[in-house]
Amino acid sequence: MSVSSSCSSSQQLNITQLAVVRTLGEGAFGEVKLLIDRNDPNIAIAVKIIDLKKHRHQADNVRREALLQRILRHHPNVLKYISMRVNVDEQFQIFLEYADGGELFDRIEPDVGMHPEKAKFYFAQLIDGLEYIHGNGITHRDIKPENLLLTRQDVLKISDFGMATIFRHDGRERYLDTRCGTMPYVAPEVLTGRYRGVPVDIWSSGVVLVAMLVGELPWESPERSTIRFKCWVENKALNRKPWKRIPNSPLSLLKGMLDPDPKNRFTISRILNHPWFEEESEDSAVSITKQRRFNEHISPFSQPTELHSMRNSSEMLNITSDAYGELSDSHIQVGGLPSTSFSQPDNIESLLINHSQLDPTQTNIIHPLQKLARRMTRFCVIVSVQEALASISKICVSSGFQIKRPVPQQIVAVSMCGGKNDLSFIVTMFEMKDIDMGHRMVMADFRRSKGDGLQFKRIFMNVKRKMDDVICKDSYDWLVKQDLLCSEGIKSLKIDCPEEIQPMEE
Repeated sequence: MSVSSSCSSSQQLNITQLAVVRTLGEGAFGEVKLLIDRNDPNIAIAVKIIDLKKHRHQADNVRREALLQRILRHHPNVLKYISMRVNVDEQFQIFLEYADGGELFDRIEPDVGMHPEKAKFYFAQLIDGLEYIHGNGITHRDIKPENLLLTRQDVLKISDFGMATIFRHDGRERYLDTRCGTMPYVAPEVLTGRYRGVPVDIWSSGVVLVAMLVGELPWESPERSTIRFKCWVENKALNRKPWKRIPNSPLSLLKGMLDPDPKNRFTISRILNHPWFEEESEDSAVSITKQRRFNEHISPFSQPTELHSMRNSSEMLNITSDAYGELSDSHIQVGGLPSTSFSQPDNIESLLINHSQLDPTQTNIIHPLQKLARRMTRFCVIVSVQEALASISKICVSSGFQIKRPVPQQIVAVSMCGGKNDLSFIVTMFEMKDIDMGHRMVMADFRRSKGDGLQFKRIFMNVKRKMDDVICKDSYDWLVKQDLLCSEGIKSLKIDCPEEIQPMEE
């Protein structure tokens, strides 16, 4: 969550002071919104909203999701639960930590992957988080890069517990039988009958590791009708893509994690003791030992600990670190949040700008953009907003997408293929003024809304390649300098944003 370093564990937020900045993600049952404190735009949280009037059948599911995430609030590699409430419009709202570094899939280059040591660095955090989750008797059941978020400090956060469940209680483990997950990442036993909770997350994590190492998925589904999976099961895949591109040490680990027999599949203990996992990185920045020590000392309470309305103290959502205990229905607050609707923490990002960086005539209002979160799916162009959108739209249509135009500076591209190739994304244009350089930049920002992250990045790369003649020659360097593609802070930006801030009215 993007919270200023001065925000202590006693920080409080007022509902009446919160403003909806933008939509972070969409899902089948609603949206995820980014909220900021009007008095301090550096304080931000995410809110997931389910409209119970439209989706009453989801009431139990979303409440279970909130309760499970609440149980898991004490680990730095799990997206932190803050509170939950049902407003007068019957909207179930879960307040969550805001991860300002985007999704893991954005760090994965299609058909390339990422640096092996960086993959190990993220994988170590994923295993740390899963060890904690499983230790609490919970299985996630939908581990994939789109559900693994990052902070600007590269701390990985496991998110979206919509498919999670308790598999062990009072020392007794139960078998599960719900078919759920995302097909390329789901374990084969989930599709065939009863299964245990821990091995299915191990399997999914193995597929994530393959994606990080080589930038492609090993199969479309874990079924023998899929040639790639059939070859894997029959031990005939090692001379084929993607396995032949993976070095022997991580390949040995993957063989254990992706054993089709869950009884023989690696446990977390065996993963932690595997030679590849134990190897120290030559790069101290991605040292596994360094990361584990960091996880042991990082504070899990770097967000406001109280969220309440000044109008009625009974509407306080107490989230102090020592005030949890068992949650009953009486703890689910009813009160005045706005009529917004919503789903899973999909694309956690912010497009905000600090007060000090605003035009002096606008310093009394909260600007919709404070920090342009780093993302690889953006570029700057030398043509106007409308010319750029027209070109992008034409390319998308030729690639099989239907184009919608909700606002003048934005398009929504929806795949017309449907099924497993169902993909949609949003392109928003921003006109920015570099105060130091004295000229304007036009940036195209691509955000995945639905579908596979790697396929989305392939589409983006295709668009970028076909737009090459109008992309600024210094686009990459300029975006890097402005912290839009790397770790340095934004410098000297003035942003004209097409979106309006929606106040969190009572």
